[in-house]
Amino acid sequence: MNNFKKKLGFTLIELMIVIVIIGVLAAISFTKYKSLTTKAKIRGPATLLKHFWELQMTYYYEHGKTATSDGAICFMGLKVGDELGSLPIWQQIEDVSRLRLQWLGVDEPTETSYFWFIFRPDGVIHAYSKYNLSSFYNFSDKECDKNLRDIGMSIDLDGQIYLWGVRGEEKWP
Repeated sequence: MNNFKKKLGFTLIELMIVIVIIGVLAAISFTKYKSLTTKAKIRGPATLLKHFWELQMTYYYEHGKTATSDGAICFMGLKVGDELGSLPIWQQIEDVSRLRLQWLGVDEPTETSYFWFIFRPDGVIHAYSKYNLSSFYNFSDKECDKNLRDIGMSIDLDGQIYLWGVRGEEKWP
């Protein structure tokens, strides 16, 4: 009679191979997830840039110039620290920005945004990520994202969005 014992369980080598495979899959999925969340955070401001461009072009076709063509720069979503916020010059800039944005039909966003916007006199609109680098900026922690720190974007008069800070400058699809 042949006595064969049934093998129960796994060997140590088999378990280690499974753990290594799971680790590699987890590392790949984590980097992909991080990349997708960054893209999702960029998609919102890119959509807003396109909307602002449409409003800017509507204003341009109605008035023959951009809302900031006289040299006034508009800021949206930019808060300054108390020491600079009380300066008369900043108050003038803030009032001009609010007036120009009303002309365009743009309201300050009520929800948390990771970007602030600047409307240049030549019609180009930029979006910069919110990040506290000095006492000039006064953003809450939930408005700042370290992953977006070096990312910015702009839209030109042709409606093309340019994104920089990820892999140099590139066109947004």
